[in-house]
Formats: sequence, C-alpha cells, structure tokens
Amino acid sequence: MHAVHSGSRSGVMHVNDDSDIRRALHEFSEGDFGQPDYDAIRGGRRTPPRLRVAERLLAVAVILAIAIGGLVLVARLWVDAERQQPVNPSPSSMPTPTPTPTPTPTDPGFGVAPGPGVNPGPVGGVGDTIAGLLLDKVQIVSAICTAEVACPGSFDLTLTNMTDAAGRWEVLAYVYRDGVASLGNSTFIELSPGATAVAKISIDTTQAPSDGRAATYTWNWSAVLTR
Repeated sequence: MHAVHSGSRSGVMHVNDDSDIRRALHEFSEGDFGQPDYDAIRGGRRTPPRLRVAERLLAVAVILAIAIGGLVLVARLWVDAERQQPVNPSPSSMPTPTPTPTPTPTDPGFGVAPGPGVNPGPVGGVGDTIAGLLLDKVQIVSAICTAEVACPGSFDLTLTNMTDAAGRWEVLAYVYRDGVASLGNSTFIELSPGATAVAKISIDTTQAPSDGRAATYTWNWSAVLTR
C-alpha cells in the first residue's frame, strides 16, 4: 500500500510540473505583453525648435535665391535684346548752340584813289597789273577812324605772277583821306611764273588824322620787284 501511494504521488508531481511549463509557454507565446509607447518614440524623434527654425530659414533662402536668379536672367535677356536693336538718337529738346562764325574779310565799298600820292610809281585797283603782278581781287576789313567813320583797316590782295620768271615783290597798300594819302603799309611776296598768292597788309589806323571831322576814305595798291 505504501509503495503504491508513493508511486502515485510521484506521478502527480510530474504531471503538475509539465502543466506549469506548458501554461507558462502558452502564456508567453499567446499572452499580451503590452504595446510599445509609440507617443514616446514619436516624441523622441521630434525635431528640436531651433532646428525647425533653421530649416525654415534655409528654405526661405533657397526660394529667394531661385527668385533672384530668375530676375537676373530676365534682366540679362532684356539687356541683350536691347543691344541687338539699333538705337536711334532721340531728338534733343535743348537747342543746339549756333557756333559763332569767324569774321571773314569783306569789301565795304571803299573807292579806289586815282592819284599815286606819296608813291612815285604806278598805283591801281582790282584788275590792274603792276611790276608783273596782277591784282585778281581784294578783300578789305574796315576799322573805325576819326569821327567814328569807317576806314580800311586791313587788305587781302590776291596777286598772280604774270611774268616768265620767279620774283620777289614788295606789295604796298595806301589809304587816302579826302583824296590825300595818309596811311600805308607793305609786305613781301615771292611767286613762281603763273603762281597766285595772297598778300596780307594791316593798316595802323591809330595814326589817322585826328582833326575831329568826318572824311571820305579811299585806297590803292602798288608793287615793286625787288629781285
């Protein structure tokens, strides 16, 4: 009796141990061990506030860079297009200043004096030939003499050598006041055969008579071959 009882108890103990192991395995394999704390995980992965601000600033900077680059490209294309088009000068609203003309010698109409005056040789006017020189034309610039009257101030004598040889001449111009020779001057000119040149002679009108009365002024010219 005792042996049977002992064997029976030993068998019960073995069965109970196996049941406990199976139950533990079953609970381990099919039991609820809880859910991960997903909120904690998400919270741990959140971007810090400063990093978020930096990311936003970086995004804004990228957008601005793209926009500025687009504007620069458009401006460059516009400038290139303008360069390719012919540019017509726009009319200026400002009046163009008129340049002051340089005074040109004129002949105010002084008459030619017929007499030689102080010159012992021949005298003449336009178209006369003296000592082989032909006076083709004369231009006279007037000055102001006594009593605010116009008188010859300078002469441009266009002369042509009518001889067959080269020569050198002294060319003289005289000013007459009421038919009396009162002023004069001379210059030298060299011409080859058939050549033409201008002899310029200035008159010192400060030496004109100063009696205070008006007068009529005339002129003539002469030439002397010196070689």
